[in-house]
Amino acid sequence: MSYAPKKVFILENGKYVEISYEEHSKRKTNDPEYGEKYFILVDDILMEVSHENYKSYHQYNEHEKYVTKRDKKKGVMVVPDIPGLWQVKVDINTLNEDEQKAVQKLIRKIFQVLSYLGRKDREIIRAIYVERLTEKQLAEKQGVRQQTIHRKKQRILKELKSIKELLKDE
Repeated sequence: MSYAPKKVFILENGKYVEISYEEHSKRKTNDPEYGEKYFILVDDILMEVSHENYKSYHQYNEHEKYVTKRDKKKGVMVVPDIPGLWQVKVDINTLNEDEQKAVQKLIRKIFQVLSYLGRKDREIIRAIYVERLTEKQLAEKQGVRQQTIHRKKQRILKELKSIKELLKDE
């Protein structure tokens, strides 16, 4: 791991105990039995888990990656979970037929572009642009620094711009 997670929790006598990342690293280096324990990283927190939970967690992540890759390859459009996007500011029924088609085309294009993002990136976009959270609020909610959210947002927006350019002529 190239960085230190904010917190490390280990199981001692059936209860979680917080230790520093430095302590975790020392134990891992000095205690062969400790090195055989299983940990997963969740929201910048390293948690000790059972072998079964560790295996399930990674199987789920690998399956999600496989499904996303397969869907992109097949051209499947995944509709992201962005309920606020349906709350269009204009009553579409008051528009003429051409305007209605343009709005529907725009919504399809937004979903198409967003479908190329991973689940976590879509969640960041939803939180900032639909839920109207500030970068600081989202960082606090996720337990990370505001700069981390800012860098992720900038990377996602750059990626969205590239995707939009690729899809421009479709």
